Amino acid sequence: MLQTLLGSRSIVSSIDAVWARVREEAEVIELEPELAAFIYSSVLHHECLEDAIVHRIAERLHHSELSSNPESLSGCAA
Repeated sequence: MLQTLLGSRSIVSSIDAVWARVREEAEVIELEPELAAFIYSSVLHHECLEDAIVHRIAERLHHSELSSNPESLSGCAA
């Protein structure tokens, strides 16, 4: 698994240096027990920035304060 992780890390860094830097910093922050789960699910679990953004938006839209009734969101598209 470590070799797979290292291989994907080199692919990511060659394509998107900014995302690679974010991932490097997230690995350091992940050592904080209070933030580990959030950092893993928000950053380290994703191969690219786009995937991380989609994941975060999906989590926010699934928030309990939003209604599950699609009609309540009809004003958003208008």
